[in-house]
Amino acid sequence: MTDAVVQLKDVTRVYGQGNVAVHALQEVTVEIYRGEFVCVVGPSGCGKSTMLHLIGGLDSPTSGTVTLEDQDLSTYSNNELSDLRLKRMGFVFQAFNLIPVLSASENVEFILQLQGVEPKDRKARALEVLDSVGLADAANRRPGELSGGQQQRVAVARALVGSPLLLIADEPSANLDSTTTRELCELLQTINREHRTTILIATHDSVVMSYSTRTIQLEDGKIRQADAA
Repeated sequence: MTDAVVQLKDVTRVYGQGNVAVHALQEVTVEIYRGEFVCVVGPSGCGKSTMLHLIGGLDSPTSGTVTLEDQDLSTYSNNELSDLRLKRMGFVFQAFNLIPVLSASENVEFILQLQGVEPKDRKARALEVLDSVGLADAANRRPGELSGGQQQRVAVARALVGSPLLLIADEPSANLDSTTTRELCELLQTINREHRTTILIATHDSVVMSYSTRTIQLEDGKIRQADAA
């Protein structure tokens, strides 16, 4: 048993075959520990998103192992991986991925509904988490009635409502201005410090990087540099 929440050992991910094969990741070995706020950085195409998808069980390595709390993800069935993502992980993406016909509260509640939480408890918990991200007054608004920054906060609330072990965010500031980006980062930093939620963000935004406790730099699918944990 280790203190690492996530471990990648000699992980390679290849897309395609022969002359058209793309080595998105090449023999990557790294550990991420409980309570860290880690940024995976590097230029577009360096393997950041691939690394997050492998950690989130959304993709499988060509070789090597990815473990969450010492459990090899390759041993899980698709249903087990879905359950793991639902109960142990939260995801935030640059496109927000909110359901347009649902209110902010209903978007957040949706995760709890999938988890089988009773309606009354879902509502209360959703409102509590929306309040924590500064959106209590917007609970009944639909995504189209919210600014980009507000929509991203709803996405963060949805990711957090199930109290995940790990929050994974892929370029969460891509559609935000600099002021809103700082507000988002301050929110994530507070969540990280107060709840010890492990946060893993893929980004090339220097503002986001400045809030992390550690950075892992990728280049051409390989780790060029990784700060000490």
